[in-house]
Amino acid sequence: MVRSSDDAEMGKLTTEIKEKLEASGAKVELGFSFSGWEASPDSPLLQEAKEVRPEIQENRHHVGLEPGTLQRQLGGNADLVSIGPKIENVHSQAERVSVDSVKTWYEFLRKYVEKIAQKSVKAAD
Repeated sequence: MVRSSDDAEMGKLTTEIKEKLEASGAKVELGFSFSGWEASPDSPLLQEAKEVRPEIQENRHHVGLEPGTLQRQLGGNADLVSIGPKIENVHSQAERVSVDSVKTWYEFLRKYVEKIAQKSVKAAD
């Protein structure tokens, strides 16, 4: 599986790898791939998240994750943010998550959803 934040580059690399493998006699079948996703520093959702938790850092190259798939399914113009706990050694047998960071992100998410809900109620009035 090839992963990238840039769909065009991912397509080029996939084709290159496929052609090289086939040239060596391998049979190659391409399956599902995740869409790339690049966070927008101008995202209104990100700005609101920073109001709740100012120390949020922007990870502008979160590749092959759910936001890319959602973005593709929603026509490419949805405002999305990706948040989560601290994870080490991702996709390995040594993968682990910081329990303290799960609690921190849970509390953040609770406050963040509350803020968005309050904003929606005010807009409806």
